Amino acid sequence: MSVTENYIGFEELVFYLNESRKISYHGFLDIYRNTIIASLSQLTNFPLEKWQNFNIAWTNRFLDNAKELLDSNAFTELKKK
Repeated sequence: MSVTENYIGFEELVFYLNESRKISYHGFLDIYRNTIIASLSQLTNFPLEKWQNFNIAWTNRFLDNAKELLDSNAFTELKKK
């Protein structure tokens, strides 16, 4: 995944990773929950397995972009959370 990709919530994710002082996946979800929910619209009638896959996709997006945007020490600390 690259920071040049675009999907619903991409800009918010990059902004959060670049501007937040205390970075966490939970913090990102808390602040941008409405954006994340908007990106779920295509999954409203899908089974639980699809919702779980969506959670995995967002976790991977968060970590992949964090790895590219943060220095290695900050990324290592983030992964511990």
